[in-house]
Amino acid sequence: MVLVDTSSWIHFLRPNGDSVVRARVERALKDGEAVWCPIVSLELWNGAGGDRERSVLRQFDRVLASLSIDDGVWSL
Repeated sequence: MVLVDTSSWIHFLRPNGDSVVRARVERALKDGEAVWCPIVSLELWNGAGGDRERSVLRQFDRVLASLSIDDGVWSL
């Protein structure tokens, strides 16, 4: 399982994103290892730049596991 952070998703979503980061995210997606969490999802939806990115985020909502954020996470 790989919790992909917001900045890495942004590189993946943007055509001009860093190619190394894009490749890492793509590999995690292909391997079924990529996950996100509610805060990352919120940040991405807030910054979505157009119909293409919103479409990808809707697909992510359907297929990506979302790690819950509970009191244990906040206390780390």
